[in-house]
Amino acid sequence: NNHLLRAKSIHQYDELHGNKVFTFIPFRNPYNQAKSLLNQHLLLVDLQKKDEFTLDYMDFLLHHEFGLNHKISIFKNSNLNELKKSDMNNVEYWLEIWYLFYESVYLEFSKMNNMYFFCYELFLKNPNYSLKQINGIIGIPEEITNSIEIKEFTPKASDQDYTLNQKYLTLYKNLMSISINNHG
Repeated sequence: NNHLLRAKSIHQYDELHGNKVFTFIPFRNPYNQAKSLLNQHLLLVDLQKKDEFTLDYMDFLLHHEFGLNHKISIFKNSNLNELKKSDMNNVEYWLEIWYLFYESVYLEFSKMNNMYFFCYELFLKNPNYSLKQINGIIGIPEEITNSIEIKEFTPKASDQDYTLNQKYLTLYKNLMSISINNHG
């Protein structure tokens, strides 16, 4: 995700120098992605508590997405005071992180050339179609796409049962509507 903080300037720089750049912006169902973010955060916190080098190394690399020195990276000036008071060990915190990040990304990049949104769930439903969409953009021959075999995946029922707050659901639907692999 941190790449997107500099993607606009990278595109502008590359275009200025005659290069063609494509950025694919993957996204997932907000709840599933928030659960994954929470799990990564908890794993890294545990590792950093056990091994001080891990914390120092992640700080050195400026990887603050998770862990004891977690910092929030977003594009627009949101009111982060409430979020900063929230419990990082709770999925609702990471849902709000998802929302703030993708709301900013949607507003910043949805109308830019060569910035493509890509829905994970739509990929799971129709992986070959999704790959054909990417390959069509970047110019990979269709016979290569056709030679790839992908098994379809069905999410666990527990992941499908969570009822999303309307603002998360609306943003997710907006992202899906502009996704390159939305064939609906």
